[in-house]
Amino acid sequence: MRGYSDMTNHRRRRKPNYPPEFQALLDKARKAEGPSAPRKHHLVPASYLRRWADDKLIRVRDLERDRSYLAAPEQAARETDYYSMASPDIDPTEVSPLLFETLLGELEGRAVGTIDKLLIMQPWEIPSEEMAYFTWYLSFQVTRGHAYRQQMTFITNDYFRLLYSEITDEGLLKILRKNGAPATAEDVAAARRGVEDLLAGRLEIRQQDAALVGSSAESAGALGSALLSRDWQVYKTPKTLITCDEPVVRIGGPGDKRDERLGLGVAPILVFPLSPEALLVMSKDADRLRPPYELDPIECSEINREILASASRWAFERASKRHTELLQVPLRFPQLKREGPLPMAEGQEHHELYRIYSPTRWAGEEHPPPWPVSRWFP
Repeated sequence: MRGYSDMTNHRRRRKPNYPPEFQALLDKARKAEGPSAPRKHHLVPASYLRRWADDKLIRVRDLERDRSYLAAPEQAARETDYYSMASPDIDPTEVSPLLFETLLGELEGRAVGTIDKLLIMQPWEIPSEEMAYFTWYLSFQVTRGHAYRQQMTFITNDYFRLLYSEITDEGLLKILRKNGAPATAEDVAAARRGVEDLLAGRLEIRQQDAALVGSSAESAGALGSALLSRDWQVYKTPKTLITCDEPVVRIGGPGDKRDERLGLGVAPILVFPLSPEALLVMSKDADRLRPPYELDPIECSEINREILASASRWAFERASKRHTELLQVPLRFPQLKREGPLPMAEGQEHHELYRIYSPTRWAGEEHPPPWPVSRWFP
């Protein structure tokens, strides 16, 4: 008979009892591992970009490098191991490094059919379960790209800048000793140089990529309600609509700041290009969306400008078009900013409150363009 300790260790090693759907996803991710495992991960689904293809090519505008070129959808907006969950802190037999990439693939496969339906019918005509999956797909378009990772990296570094901005050498010594690290005068001096580099922006603290991927999945799961609570309507457009690597675009109206990106939950309008001739519009107020459910050429151009300005790096259009080159937006993608400390309520003066926000490409522009589609804001 096994001893108690043996039985305890056996229980500790027992595999988790995952729900069947998640277990199937894990199994599929594990089967994809090996020498031929995909390493070039798409920041924008290739299945989505194919809707903009002319003769199997799309036009890519790289705002970071200020250039435009043609590419196959399968070759556009890719980065090596971008969604890998490989980490020394994660057991690969429990969580496959390809789990997130596999999850995205599942959602993207479902979304193809849903977008096909949205091109010929309205959202309320599609089964609710199917639209729930599509909402999840849209949520991941918000958290899977560069903008989300930039935000998480900024928050991490800014937290430590605030934490250590006034730390003394004695405080550094206590931290070194608490963590069991060497704490000689030279070690304290090295820690001081590290703090100074952090405060000056010469040093950046980065979470592991696996942690950023996990945070992306968690955040996407929390965004669904902000989308489902809106009124959805598909607008037909001229065949010149573009898209980008941050395709869920926030649009404000009178009274909203033009130089600051609105929160997903407070933006009056969210838009998502479905194809070169169809735009999904999600409004907090149903009364804003009135017939005709079509955008004229001028309104489509205004929306294209917003989509281009929303891009972290890449915008996409039909290979035969050059709207992404002709539209004028500032090329620099701004860094996040911190505001504060802000005034506190009476009795809370011993606390500090800060606000972190994301400037838009229009930040610093003397004459930013007006908000698009003025009839949405009568």
